[in-house]
Amino acid sequence: MQTLSLDGDFTIEFSTNGLPAHSPAQYFAGMSDLLEAMQSLDANLVAFILPSASAVQRVERVTIGSVKLKIASLIEYLPEDVLRSFDWKKICGHFLAEGRKKVLQWLRKEPRARSAAQIEELATELDQLASTTLGAPRRISRRLLLSMVVRVIRGTQALPGTETVTVRLDQEEILLPREVEIPAETAKAVAESELEPFEQEMRLLVKKPDMIGKSQWDFLDRGHVIRAKMSDADWVESYQNNQLMLKPGDAIDAKVRLTPKHGIDDHSYNYDVLQVRSVIPSTVTQQPLLFDDSA
Repeated sequence: MQTLSLDGDFTIEFSTNGLPAHSPAQYFAGMSDLLEAMQSLDANLVAFILPSASAVQRVERVTIGSVKLKIASLIEYLPEDVLRSFDWKKICGHFLAEGRKKVLQWLRKEPRARSAAQIEELATELDQLASTTLGAPRRISRRLLLSMVVRVIRGTQALPGTETVTVRLDQEEILLPREVEIPAETAKAVAESELEPFEQEMRLLVKKPDMIGKSQWDFLDRGHVIRAKMSDADWVESYQNNQLMLKPGDAIDAKVRLTPKHGIDDHSYNYDVLQVRSVIPSTVTQQPLLFDDSA
């Protein structure tokens, strides 16, 4: 496993306003909820760019008063070829820092998200950022984005009284508003907007290929095991005839059709690989945590 620590100031400051004696437990519970929400945001943004990678956070320094936490962002399970080529800073560091900033700036700007169009505006910005970073079109799930935003909102609102939360990203300070609201009808509209199939370029990590038949293959996407139909019949036939090499741990760049299932689960899609563009061989000889049969 390769681990990368990203540079840049990432600090969360919680005002205590005297920390009322009747609610200290609620205060620290709210702080914990918000830290978990920020962790989820980081993890999903990183996995959107590199499906094999995951993001974790580590508190580096705590300042007492209004509680101020300096946090380090760590990327784990980075492919070794990415590290060798030094593309990691562009791929992970830039997208995570800028993507996180866009989400938090949006929260400050849109305290009343009463339409799916407002969520779409943020999603489009992240799509454009990812496409520029990767050099290929990408589309983030609107339902996934909504669930990440809602977690940050709920964590902020879980703090008792009038406590405030300020996030410092490099030189910019962003005060998270306590009054952010996303009505149920907005969430429903976002879910309904993804009922139609859509296509996008994806990099999928191979977990288990089909060696013989034409059943679905197992891949990893954003840390989740998914099953995908392989509609690129010519490519599958070449693979099954041993005309090309592919093993668990390799990845494919492919054009994929995603058909949303009913419900708001952030990864509830049917996947169909329409065309395999290329195979990216793994440089790691063994990855038991990712490719054992127990997952």
